[in-house]
Amino acid sequence: MNHEDIVTAGAAPPLSRVTVIALYGEDDGRIGHLHQVYSFAGSTASSDEVAVATARWNARRVGHDEARWRAAISHDPEHGRRACSVDVTTGAFTFRDDNGESARDRPRET
Repeated sequence: MNHEDIVTAGAAPPLSRVTVIALYGEDDGRIGHLHQVYSFAGSTASSDEVAVATARWNARRVGHDEARWRAAISHDPEHGRRACSVDVTTGAFTFRDDNGESARDRPRET
């Protein structure tokens, strides 16, 4: 996905980077908290470490017990738009269908 697909209002500069942080359960990969950071051209992009720390802080702020969750990082904006889980073996984002099942687990049509 291109950053050009993300619409901004007004005269904002173009996006230079999108960071998606998912805090997820290490046993099932279910995402409990999702945090997104948008960096604009000409700005200093926040590091992944700062993004994870901010995601954990925000999760605590809204009442989550974030200490039991792992963090997964993506720079694909689609991971923040569509329902996902995290593969607990690889730490990679996987898209989920409307039934909550991982698209990876569905049989492929041939």
